[in-house]
Amino acid sequence: AEPTGMAEYDPATDPAFRRSTGRALIEFDFQGIGRDFGQIQQPTLLIWGTGDPVIPFEIGEEVAGLLPCRQWA
Repeated sequence: AEPTGMAEYDPATDPAFRRSTGRALIEFDFQGIGRDFGQIQQPTLLIWGTGDPVIPFEIGEEVAGLLPCRQWA
């Protein structure tokens, strides 16, 4: 079982988590991974929220556009 403090941990409210995730999004090579997404041949369902506080909805739209077999919800 998780320690009591970790069971209640919510990364969305942790400023350090938000900073590190935001930094990763700035530095991540999305162009490079895009080439890999185009190779996925099995049907893929992406579920993305417009209110996602970490990864913008527009990123999800871009990822969906790279997948040849996709359903976007």
